[in-house]
Amino acid sequence: MPAAEAGPAPPDGDGPGELNATFYTSNNLVPAYAREQLQPIEATLLERNHQALRGRVLEVGCGTGRVTRALVEISPDAEIFGIDISPEMLAYCAGSIPGVSYELRDMREVVAHAAAPFDAVIAPHNVIDAVDHADRVLTFAGLSAALNPGGLLIFSSHNRGFPARTPVGEIPRALGSGNLRRSVASLVRLPRRLANHRRLRRHEVASAEYEIRNDSAHDYALLHYCIDRDAQRLQLSAQGFELLACVDPDGEPVAAGESAEAWPSLHYVACKVAVRTPPVTAGG
Repeated sequence: MPAAEAGPAPPDGDGPGELNATFYTSNNLVPAYAREQLQPIEATLLERNHQALRGRVLEVGCGTGRVTRALVEISPDAEIFGIDISPEMLAYCAGSIPGVSYELRDMREVVAHAAAPFDAVIAPHNVIDAVDHADRVLTFAGLSAALNPGGLLIFSSHNRGFPARTPVGEIPRALGSGNLRRSVASLVRLPRRLANHRRLRRHEVASAEYEIRNDSAHDYALLHYCIDRDAQRLQLSAQGFELLACVDPDGEPVAAGESAEAWPSLHYVACKVAVRTPPVTAGG
């Protein structure tokens, strides 16, 4: 997530999904996100899988159109749909990138959005990580139901193997490292960071399968789900997906058993299998 100046964090919600959603719908983050460019690894994955992007394509969390624009350029004849929970970012995206169908919708409600199955779903920028474990399972189940057999799911997710800047339950540090300007800015924002972290730390989780971390994004105002490659493969398999590729931001494959600890996020490509196995519920 990009650094951005945002207003005070909203009151605590029922859990990570509601809290994060409230933050994104209560703050106009268009200026911060509109500056972002397509990442090289994202461009590579879109190009490698351009054949699957020629039909009905759904982008989950289209934001200000960083990936949407690339989808339109790669597949000008595709039927592209974009959903997001932020009215401001959705309006910006719709105003700057025509030819796409946009809808204000939560990713946990993808099935309700799908009038017909999709051939591919893109979920960039770790958007899948904005909810808790139960809602993550629900989201993957919905994406599976919304895809045609053989359809692709391309997404990124926070890597649990990457050391947390602020370990679960610990207090954010006051100063940046090696840069006076950053250190001063960090010190000025420290009260807000501490207040946000104290409010949200009770939602942090460290389980055998995953972690939910209150990381430094937007001055510790958010909670993010973190998972490693092997646990992610099992989650996908439980919802009818076969993992085709897991790569780091340099495009290097991440093999089974590897933690890829140098990278905060990993990128995945999965295929919906023709015959779906019974899903595993959040408590399973």
